[in-house]
Amino acid sequence: MKSVIIAAAAATFGCAWASPIFARQTSSCTYSNTTTPPCGATSYIDYTVKSGDTLTTIAANPDLKSGVCDIAKVNCISNINLVIPGEVLKIPSFCTTPDNTSCQPTAAPATNNTCVKGVPAKYTVRSGDFLSKIAENFEITLAALEQANPQITNPDLIFPGQVINIPVCEGSSCIVAPYQIKQGDLYYDLAQTYHTTVGQIEAYNPNVDPLNITIGITIQLPQNCN
Repeated sequence: MKSVIIAAAAATFGCAWASPIFARQTSSCTYSNTTTPPCGATSYIDYTVKSGDTLTTIAANPDLKSGVCDIAKVNCISNINLVIPGEVLKIPSFCTTPDNTSCQPTAAPATNNTCVKGVPAKYTVRSGDFLSKIAENFEITLAALEQANPQITNPDLIFPGQVINIPVCEGSSCIVAPYQIKQGDLYYDLAQTYHTTVGQIEAYNPNVDPLNITIGITIQLPQNCN
């Protein structure tokens, strides 16, 4: 299963009604209530996100009939796997040519890495984690992670707060420095820019929800891992 963090799209759109709270959005926007809706829609409908909603389920709602990527574009959503319960989205409704594909992220390439460059050697399991997801976020194979954790007899059974071993490449290192979150930041993008992995960023910031990063907070960012 692909982690929503690894798979997050990096595109950013401008929006007049974007919330300033979430780092996945930006404040400049080319869409407004007077802009002709995309996808052949005739109007916008305000929709309040509910717990359990995804852009896919919202787009498929028979009272909305929109496109995933049309909703993302209009609402400046750069991470199409993330919508926040309670936020109000502008939905281009009853699309005749819905776009559900152009914003889909490219799957992360498979890896043969058996160790992580730099740090850390330990990781504290979060709610919702499973070993294959952790391995993917650290960009190592599941087999390597399992081998580093012989104490885990059932790889399908790990629990929040459990500390597991991360195999670190011998002789490798990272610089860890404070970084202030800016608009549009995603862990995946930061990992690509600063030559680290999503897993390493998560490990150094256990109290930060990677799917709801507040603009302006300071995280510890591993950098130039080699």
